Amino acid sequence: MKINAIIAGPAEGWRAKMFKDDDFNKVICFDPFEDNEDNKNIISVKKCLFSESCEKKFYVCNKRQCSSLFKPNYDFIKDRWKTVPEKYKIDKEITVDCDILDNHIQEKDEYDLFTIDTQGAELDIIKGAKNSTDKIKVMLVEIYNKPFYENSSLFKETDPYIKSLGFDLVGKLRGYDLFDDYFYVSRKYRKTEQVKFIHNKYRSRLKKP
Repeated sequence: MKINAIIAGPAEGWRAKMFKDDDFNKVICFDPFEDNEDNKNIISVKKCLFSESCEKKFYVCNKRQCSSLFKPNYDFIKDRWKTVPEKYKIDKEITVDCDILDNHIQEKDEYDLFTIDTQGAELDIIKGAKNSTDKIKVMLVEIYNKPFYENSSLFKETDPYIKSLGFDLVGKLRGYDLFDDYFYVSRKYRKTEQVKFIHNKYRSRLKKP
């Protein structure tokens, strides 16, 4: 079976690597730094997904995967670890183009998996996909439970919104208190073969929500 996927954040993330390249029919990756020229299955869009089409400041941290549209909350980080780990220190601030997912999804499109790993922008991204979520079967969303990034969305706000779009929370992958990767399945598509295929990829890692 081959699936169609949308990735918000780096495609090199381990979420995507739960699959083999042959598992994908088409992948759209939204990330301001990636081009994925070596992978013919990936369409790269060098923009950040967000709740509106705009330009925004982007905080590039020493570890790229820690970078975000939201500034790291150094007061919270220092309170937790007494210091700021090197990987969360800001290397530079740049301006990036942002867009809503709805502008990239056609009426006839269907996507099986939507992964979001954007360090605090998850709720904004999903609000910009209000006309697209009906075409998505599974969402895997990294959501923070603590204010690790300034003014970013937390689980207590993001989870009810996702559920209001017709998704059920099936499990989480890590069991961390700071953040986790939450696995949501569309009620509309829950019995489809694509959902079963994706669920089986993560089944051994899933913990009760």
